[in-house]
Amino acid sequence: RGPYALWHHEHTFEARDGGTLVRDRVTYCPALAWAPGAGWVHRGFVQPELRRIFAYRREQMARLFPPRRNEAGATGQRPARAAAMT
Repeated sequence: RGPYALWHHEHTFEARDGGTLVRDRVTYCPALAWAPGAGWVHRGFVQPELRRIFAYRREQMARLFPPRRNEAGATGQRPARAAAMT
């Protein structure tokens, strides 16, 4: 079953400024959220690991989908990505 009592990961894609805004929304609850010390474990280990995972995803998205140049040679914005962890 894994380390989470709840894991819901939603992807959304939105056209924006000639590109695509990609959003990940993750709602999760560690399996032992009720246990003593769970808040410390969450802040010290779980949350940093999730931030690392999504930072890597953001880097890979930017690498795979680099900014496009317009006709004037200007570079457009990098694909935007937002993550919400609740």
